[in-house]
Amino acid sequence: MTREMDRATTNLVVASSVASIGLAIYLYARGEKQAAIFVGLWAPTILGLGSFLKGIERELPVSVSDTPVAPVAQ
Repeated sequence: MTREMDRATTNLVVASSVASIGLAIYLYARGEKQAAIFVGLWAPTILGLGSFLKGIERELPVSVSDTPVAPVAQ
C-alpha cells in the first residue's frame, strides 16, 4: 500500500471516530442517553479495527513479485 493510501485510510479511521463521538454528544444533548452510549462505543471499535487492519497490511507481502524466492539447485 502506498503512503498516500495509508495516510488516507488513517484519516478516514480518525475522522469516523471523531464523527461518532460528535454524534454521541449530540444524542446525549437531545436526551437520548442509551443511543448516545451505543454510538459512543463506536469510536474505540473503529480505532481498534483501523489498528488491526494496519497491522495486517504490514505482515502481508505487497505482491507476489516482492516475495523472495530461493534459488533452484540444479
